[in-house]
Amino acid sequence: MSWIKIETTLPQKPETIKISAILKKKPSEVVGALVVLWCLTDGLTEDGFLQYYGRKEIDAAVGMRGFCAALEAVGWIELGVDGARLVNYGKHNGRSAKCRAETARRVGRRRARGVTEVTEGEGSCNGDCVTDVTGVALAREEKRREYSLGESTQRARRVTSTPSPEGFVPPSEEEVAGAVGVGGFDLAEGRKFWLWHQARGWRGVEDWRAALALWMTRAGGLEAPAAAGEEPAGVRVTRADVEIG
Repeated sequence: MSWIKIETTLPQKPETIKISAILKKKPSEVVGALVVLWCLTDGLTEDGFLQYYGRKEIDAAVGMRGFCAALEAVGWIELGVDGARLVNYGKHNGRSAKCRAETARRVGRRRARGVTEVTEGEGSCNGDCVTDVTGVALAREEKRREYSLGESTQRARRVTSTPSPEGFVPPSEEEVAGAVGVGGFDLAEGRKFWLWHQARGWRGVEDWRAALALWMTRAGGLEAPAAAGEEPAGVRVTRADVEIG
């Protein structure tokens, strides 16, 4: 269905009042003539140029003598040798202007219903002329997700890349709890230690008791023993192995 956009303040616009004074017509009559002219233009052109139309043809089309000259006086129309051009027609009633108006109308209607997202089967809330960037946004989001997943996978591989020595027997949860109790450590931290390494197959651990002591040292916010200068002998773990929470 064809339509044109009209501002609700059109009868009060200074240009409308000026045209009314020039023609000695009521503002409502001027608005009616404008609507007729805009409908004519909408049916004949998309850029607001009426080929071969002059003052006589425009006056006859709206049924008001002197109408075209009054439009020229307020700067709403320009005449040339090949026809007449409505000034700023594309801004108000061109194809892009209609698309913007249609999009605003659809978005407003959806907001009034409390709809914030387009659900499946409802179609797009934008006009047909609006570029659909949904696919582009989804592709970028998927790329970011793939990068994040790849980075996490590589980090996990670095943490678990070194297997435990052959013959290593993982401790049971009860054994770890017993060692925690003997050392006077926190039982909850002991369980975290066991769950962490159990989930990773105890990779990289040669001496679980030394690894437990290192875990507890770092969990307590203390530095490793100064005498050692480095991690206790028999322990081959990374920083990721002892991260907590």
